[in-house]
Amino acid sequence: MFFTLLIVTFVIAVGVSFGAVRLFDRPIASILRRIVTEELSGAWHRYIKFAAYVVGVSAGVRIHELERYISAPDRDEEILALTAERWTLEVYRTVIETLQGIAWMLLLVFVVALLAYVLARGFELQTRLSALPARVGAGGARGGAPRCRSGDRRSKPYVPSPQGASRALRPCGPRAGCRPAFPT
Repeated sequence: MFFTLLIVTFVIAVGVSFGAVRLFDRPIASILRRIVTEELSGAWHRYIKFAAYVVGVSAGVRIHELERYISAPDRDEEILALTAERWTLEVYRTVIETLQGIAWMLLLVFVVALLAYVLARGFELQTRLSALPARVGAGGARGGAPRCRSGDRRSKPYVPSPQGASRALRPCGPRAGCRPAFPT
């Protein structure tokens, strides 16, 4: 009876893992295509599918829990009998534990993918901004007088510091020659 239970829980865990992997196949593939190159996304996609099967089966087929049916936990206790109620409970546990294991694994994958996506977007934005041509003039990209830390515009032309910091922001105030950016 124990071997039948072991085989049934294994088959159920593989079936549930197959369904979960099939359900999340397209989202995982599209996320990987966005984060890594096309050559790498196929390999990573296969690896994540394999990992989902391994995690699902190992979470669904709980060998330590099934040992209760072949040996008693203590010397004074008896071995548990496999009744119809216990079969139902074990099948239910197999389904739930398989789904729970895959859910945790996919949550971890999606959190890491989200972080990688945010980093990739940040690098793309930085690359785009650095590729923009710099505008000629003392005002920088917006034109006009350079801004002080408070957002006020300087009324005097900006002269770069001798140390080479050409766009350093200086504190605003009457000595710095700042005027409000928006008239009141």
